[in-house]
Amino acid sequence: MDRRTARRWIDQHVRIEEEQSGAYAGVLEEVITHDRKPWEGVIRIKGVLRAPQYNHTKETPGSLLYEKDELVTTSGRKISPLTNHFTLSYKESYGEAVKQLWDIESEQVEAGERMLSVLQQELRTWQMEHLLQESSYAYYAFYSENNDDYLYDERKKDTLSLEGCPFEFEIQTERGWVPAYYKKKGTFEEPEGKLLKVRDGDSLRLDKEQFDPYKMLINEISDPALQALERGLKKFGLGHENCVHCHNSLLMHLLASFSKQEFKGVNFITFSNGSNQVIVQHHYERAIQKHHNKAFDRFEFTADNGRRMITAYSAQASPDNK
Repeated sequence: MDRRTARRWIDQHVRIEEEQSGAYAGVLEEVITHDRKPWEGVIRIKGVLRAPQYNHTKETPGSLLYEKDELVTTSGRKISPLTNHFTLSYKESYGEAVKQLWDIESEQVEAGERMLSVLQQELRTWQMEHLLQESSYAYYAFYSENNDDYLYDERKKDTLSLEGCPFEFEIQTERGWVPAYYKKKGTFEEPEGKLLKVRDGDSLRLDKEQFDPYKMLINEISDPALQALERGLKKFGLGHENCVHCHNSLLMHLLASFSKQEFKGVNFITFSNGSNQVIVQHHYERAIQKHHNKAFDRFEFTADNGRRMITAYSAQASPDNK
């Protein structure tokens, strides 16, 4: 924006572009001109248009360059008209800017996850999935502090509390990597019931597949519901190994089930074997009650050639039964 145009924008909202430090909205209060030098603008900061870039080195949000109602003088080359009417408060605008950054990063993460799923499926097709085995584990060192047990991830410099942890770990012993579940006070239990005691510094690992949305889904649904899914997949020449993407909203409901006793929703699962692709809509309903639980599962299959099919299962079971 040149100085002549800038004068017409006095007392109006303009944009300040600060590149990696974000973009800001403010009211242009004065235009300062210099002989043979670029003009400058005096601006009263009113909000944030784009959040500063995330600091990956420090793993913190980028620092805001300007505060609310701060009066700043900046080069005219950074200033441009703000054509959209700006009505948000400083706090609201910063929240919207961070949300935009969140959306961008989420899309990139989802795209990355889809790509990894497709590449994993390709390795399965070529029977080379074993190449991913080692990278699919998270490794930890056990330690106890103040009568509480923890796992420490040296690579991520992160600590995981073992209290109430439901996952199956593998413990490094003279017998090799032994699967076991955490019980209490440095004690793990092997699948056949044998207790295994660990000490500070002992190595454990966790198969990341336990966090896989599809794995968690098929572990949650009842055996008859799982069989209904498998029957449908078989009709299309597919199996569990052909899953390339799973949106598991049921998991989110289950994590919040302590406060919500009834919920329903839809999961979207994509299967592909290279020659055909099938989208499965998993409609589910759950009712968690004192003496019995109710569950309903319906699987709607749609192939890329237009073929469709539905399988369903409804059950009422005690809370102790799957």
